Amino acid sequence: MNLRFNDEEHKIVSRAAALAGLTPASYAAKVTVAVAKGELAPMPTGDADRIKAFSDAEVAFNRAHSNVNQAVKVLNQAALIATGEVLVVILEMRDQYDALRKELGEAAQRLLLAGLEAVPKRRRR
Repeated sequence: MNLRFNDEEHKIVSRAAALAGLTPASYAAKVTVAVAKGELAPMPTGDADRIKAFSDAEVAFNRAHSNVNQAVKVLNQAALIATGEVLVVILEMRDQYDALRKELGEAAQRLLLAGLEAVPKRRRR
């Protein structure tokens, strides 16, 4: 299989590959397979879609953060010792919180990169 990019597309893929620490070919292969497997959704193309994707990630992050805070509050109020099942639940919530925080950061980075690509280049005089 061969992929063909115009100059602008190649710049975009090369920049994303560099951020991921991969060659452009490795990056394109990895992303293509991830999208085909449903592990990764294609990046939104319009500004409204980009903003919605970022907003969705932020909402998920805030929900996870709220859940962690609620669990800690219950434990503090009841003076419970975090052992056994309680500890497992807290650790799972912490993992979800960390994953969502990472997702939010990645969404913000994608939004920023998309915004940079959308900024018109200045003409030289």
